Amino acid sequence: MLFVFARVGLCGSAEIPASIQVWPDTVDQFQHRGLDFKRSLRHALRDGDSGVRDFIADSRFTDAAGGLGFGVTLLDLAQHIGDDRFSRIAASLESKEKAKVWLLLRAGAEYRRQLISEAEVARRLPKTCEILTKT
Repeated sequence: MLFVFARVGLCGSAEIPASIQVWPDTVDQFQHRGLDFKRSLRHALRDGDSGVRDFIADSRFTDAAGGLGFGVTLLDLAQHIGDDRFSRIAASLESKEKAKVWLLLRAGAEYRRQLISEAEVARRLPKTCEILTKT
């Protein structure tokens, strides 16, 4: 039994919760570049703040259409890990990165199947929105 647990730990496969949507267009764009979107997301879920920062940086592998799906996943991830933690991560970003994250979150909110207004994003992630919208 111990061997099974050790093996799972070595695989490093964190489950992606059902509350986090993964859009096929974004997965396809990563695959086109030889990358694995779900692996990047699992890294964010498993490896603390640095994993989330790496996931945010991976948005550079998407174009506008893939960025919309990335935004949906990022919004879901932010809600999953909580506003306190995500706002702390956002606060650690350079101003250019903060602007990118804010655009991704807004795009994700607009692209969701259940439309979420910018005001709703601010209600769900108030600390994050405050940090990302400071000028």
